[in-house]
Amino acid sequence: MSATYSTTPSDQTSLAASIARAARHLPVDAAARVAAFLGEIVGVRFSDDEVALRAARGNAALMAEQVRRAWIELLRAECEAGPVVLVAEDLHWADPPSMTYLEAALRELAGLPLLVVATARPEVDDLFARPFAGHALHEVRLRELGARGSERLVRAVLGADSDATTVAR
Repeated sequence: MSATYSTTPSDQTSLAASIARAARHLPVDAAARVAAFLGEIVGVRFSDDEVALRAARGNAALMAEQVRRAWIELLRAECEAGPVVLVAEDLHWADPPSMTYLEAALRELAGLPLLVVATARPEVDDLFARPFAGHALHEVRLRELGARGSERLVRAVLGADSDATTVAR
């Protein structure tokens, strides 16, 4: 969930508009606060007019809790408006706060129409000590792709006429 982006002013405006649009199912008074805190995790700084945001910027623990709260509020509003499918790819590269936010969503929104589809390499269990344990988890472990399957995949992507040296790499 967290990221650092190098953005131009027009990128910042576009991201801010996207965040505000994402909060469309929230009450107006909550939408601005939620947008401001979610903006913090994608590098979009909203003005310090929001007292809670100003206070959180000076306190990392408070910021983390307010961002988690905003995340849950946004997802709750979306789930109440209709079913939500949240796709989280490559969890083995996730940072601990992102995993905390995903776990919080599963815990706090249990009973709402939320489906989390997550992909990860097997080492995710070593990194995060059985993520999502205790939740309705359906785990699908894939076998390694053999040489023949790999060749078919490469040819499907690059074309059937790809040379053998390129396919072998």
